[in-house]
Amino acid sequence: MLDKLINGEWLYKKSSRTVKILERTSPKWEDITLRGELKDGEGIKRYTRKDSLFISTATAFNIELADNITQWFSDIKILEPDSSPGHTIDFIEENEYCKERILKYLQKADIGIEDVDYEIKKEEIHEASDLNFINNILEDYEPSDDVKLKIATKSFNIKSKHNIYDVDNNLVDGVFLPFEKYESEGTKKLFTLLGPIFEALDNGTLLIIDEIDSKLHPAIVRLIINMFNTIHINKNNAQLISTTHDVLLLNEDIRRDQIWFAEKNMYGESELYSLMDFKGVRKDDPILKNYLLGTYGAIPFKKGSEVF
Repeated sequence: MLDKLINGEWLYKKSSRTVKILERTSPKWEDITLRGELKDGEGIKRYTRKDSLFISTATAFNIELADNITQWFSDIKILEPDSSPGHTIDFIEENEYCKERILKYLQKADIGIEDVDYEIKKEEIHEASDLNFINNILEDYEPSDDVKLKIATKSFNIKSKHNIYDVDNNLVDGVFLPFEKYESEGTKKLFTLLGPIFEALDNGTLLIIDEIDSKLHPAIVRLIINMFNTIHINKNNAQLISTTHDVLLLNEDIRRDQIWFAEKNMYGESELYSLMDFKGVRKDDPILKNYLLGTYGAIPFKKGSEVF
């Protein structure tokens, strides 16, 4: 018996106007309506399972629009505050020029790193001997004696090069130091972010960064946002979505439709809404001041509540 059903599915296409080209109103394939570019998929609707998206079915049948949509979601990269610097190492591995770009921005941030060296170690776990480890990777996995799993893991040994100067500030040497041990948390986070940032800018994909302001200087956060908001840098229309508690960003040159608030009610439900939802907000309004006064909601303390 299926315990997870698709009760609704929609797809809109926007050109001169917004048009709904897919609508599904129940788990049954008979309740799938196709229009426009997806109309040719009428013959495969019956292959759509009750617990599967029609878009997934269309992708399996090589319908181009569905392929493009699936690929777009596959290209999304999500970075959490404790993400591994391996994302950037993988980017550098693609091309030596990528390393130069990373170093350029590290030096622009005045971090003092002149070069980066690294070693990649690959290890393989040959069987499901550690059930706790396996269960964290595969949900609902039931190991048996005749099943052997091969899981590859990758670790990185990164070293950063710093210049050494004498008492007269003359360059005399350089030294490579263990990256994880000697670099600050902010430097490690910036290094981790730069690879995925350049990858998104190069390919025009979506990058999601949770708590972008965590461990980073406010000026570096603004540098990252400006990279996505600058046309000659973001030539391929890459998109950045990030969460932040840095309210001073409300004073930056950011469009009103780019500002979203999250407010949690007493039942633990969070509502996400845009600054554009508020009528009469002009570009020159004191948005930061109004936010701190509670005009837009999404603040920790309600008016009239006691902090202590």
